[in-house]
Amino acid sequence: MDRLPGDTPEEQAQYLRDCFREVFSGGKGQVVFNVLLTDLRFFAPCYTEADVALRNYAVALVTERMGIRDTVMISDYMARHAAECAGDNNN
Repeated sequence: MDRLPGDTPEEQAQYLRDCFREVFSGGKGQVVFNVLLTDLRFFAPCYTEADVALRNYAVALVTERMGIRDTVMISDYMARHAAECAGDNNN
């Protein structure tokens, strides 16, 4: 593929976001997405400049490539599912 479909840079960026979302939205793609975010230190503290660089790429993957920018929706989801995500069964 020489270039992304779309007549404008915005259309091309949207096409790319749609591709990332399709790939990571279910099944094995969700597993791969989790592994990528874990490897990129998205869920862990950063102690070195290299860690920070990895996390910055993870944030770009989420916000730019996936287009996930609604921080209120994300934080609401996390708060509602905190016990489940933490492995707590005591709700």
